[in-house]
Amino acid sequence: MRPALLFLLVSAALTACSPGNAGDPCTRPNTTDDCADGNICVVDQSTHPGAINASHWDTYTCRALCSGQADCTAPMECRAVSGALMVSACQPPRVDTCTADVDCPAGQHCVAGTDVHTCQPI
Repeated sequence: MRPALLFLLVSAALTACSPGNAGDPCTRPNTTDDCADGNICVVDQSTHPGAINASHWDTYTCRALCSGQADCTAPMECRAVSGALMVSACQPPRVDTCTADVDCPAGQHCVAGTDVHTCQPI
């Protein structure tokens, strides 16, 4: 009984300390410390209602490193990691938030969503 219990405790501890895969949360942006090989911790865009460019960047997620768009699966985009020099990662498309059509770029209008209003093509 004791060896089995010890095995379970050690396994749980190792699992809890293992680095995150792409899509897992992390705590140290612009580093690979919290993420599995081939991933980097990036700052995510979380949208809050407000004018265009009023997004708050307050969560971090492990994302796969990339050297070009072919390395990412849709809808992810291979973009430079904000705050990291010459490093790119597969990241979700950026979302422009708005309160009225005037907040959106030309050819787009403000569409109400469940939690946030976003600019969408006309």
